[in-house]
Amino acid sequence: MIKHKFLAIVFLMITISSFSQYTIETIPDPKQQGQNSFVSDPDGILGLTTVDALNQICVDIEQQSSAEVAIVAIDDFEGASDFDFAYELFNHWGIGKAGNNNGLLVFIARNRRKYQFITGLGMEGSLPDVTLSTIGERYLVPKFKQGDYGGGLIDAMNAIKNVLENPEVIKELKVEAQKNSFLFKNGDDLLSSAIVILVFVAIFYWLSSFKKHLPLSTGKNNYKDFIGGCAIIFVIVFFGFFVVTFFGIDAEKLLTIQAVPWIAFVLGTIFLLSKYISQRQNIINAYKDEANIVAALGRYEKRYWILALICPLLIFFIIRYLRRKNQLKQRLQPPDHSGKWIRLNRDEIKGITAYLSDGQIQEEKIRSVSYEIWQQLDNASIQLVKWNGRKFNRYEDCPRCENRTLNKVYTKTITAATYSSTGLGEKIQDCTFCKYKQSFGTVILPKLQKSSSSGSGGSRSSSSASSGSWGGGRSGGGGAGGSW
Repeated sequence: MIKHKFLAIVFLMITISSFSQYTIETIPDPKQQGQNSFVSDPDGILGLTTVDALNQICVDIEQQSSAEVAIVAIDDFEGASDFDFAYELFNHWGIGKAGNNNGLLVFIARNRRKYQFITGLGMEGSLPDVTLSTIGERYLVPKFKQGDYGGGLIDAMNAIKNVLENPEVIKELKVEAQKNSFLFKNGDDLLSSAIVILVFVAIFYWLSSFKKHLPLSTGKNNYKDFIGGCAIIFVIVFFGFFVVTFFGIDAEKLLTIQAVPWIAFVLGTIFLLSKYISQRQNIINAYKDEANIVAALGRYEKRYWILALICPLLIFFIIRYLRRKNQLKQRLQPPDHSGKWIRLNRDEIKGITAYLSDGQIQEEKIRSVSYEIWQQLDNASIQLVKWNGRKFNRYEDCPRCENRTLNKVYTKTITAATYSSTGLGEKIQDCTFCKYKQSFGTVILPKLQKSSSSGSGGSRSSSSASSGSWGGGRSGGGGAGGSW
């Protein structure tokens, strides 16, 4: 019994919901109630007193200018676009006199918080889009936000009546429209954004002017800087989208015109950081000798340290440089204190194989170990001093060749896993130089997991070329709309 009652309630709710969404054909035509009826209020949004007042305003407008105004206030309608629905309703009823096309439709959808003005072809000169937009923002939106739909419509209709009776009112509304324009309201934020962009453009130009003092490549490198900056932006946007979605943050509050200067600043610092890192890496790649690298980085940091005031993340790289500089002091210490040693400059050596073995060359290639080459002044003997490389901890000493070239234990795929079956892998440790290999057994690779997503959507639209008891006017799509 309870189950039947529940199903009945659900059915009743679905039925009520379906009836609350009007189609073009199901909206009551006010002209069916008499020639002096212009307002359709099937959901009782306005009330009888307000409907009578609006009808009287529309009668006055028709008597003085012959223009026909229809007002429709409903809760909801079928379809996605309020403009398309109102436009089709205008032409379905044929608002305005045939030939003159001097009709106006004021359409309200309360549940969607949308309003729409639609003008006939002959009304676009008397009521241009900018005028209707200003009327909507000045009269409809403030009252609608308070729930006073009748008061908003009466104020708007009186304003429209004044415009049609006195064209000089249009000049006042144009001034108001300029004050409400995008550029007028957001001029300061747009100016700030332009200043930020110009500052970063000047900085990039300044960076480029120092290329002749440093071993920096041009052309393709600029393209890589741009790609790198875009990649960083993509990661940040993706991470930001995740944070906004996970924590339920209102994204509209973040993506406002007031945030544009800050967004421009963030994007500028990202591209600046990308270019800085790229040029820094070019310097490191341009030399083989550690002393030459540190000296070139010192000249680079000396020129660009001031950029840390704009992009604080650069401080991290400055600290890394200072640490590398301090480590160099230790590396430049000779094997003993006899004073009879000279350090060979790696950028001046023609053949490194005369000093390093193949295994040692492989160590430097994978950056597990680096060597300083010292030569004895008395007998020209060579002595190597070993230093930990940047990737020292990624490798171990190989038991066969005794070089720091043995990979850490990792899993090598033997049979790839699929969505229907597991895979097979082997945990191994191998040497990048002598090909020594040690196995630690096989492991099962788990099945791949499928991610399911579904979506559905649809829209319905209807149109009719028939006309009712209106004058038979047509609309070309003019008007204005908004929300509250």
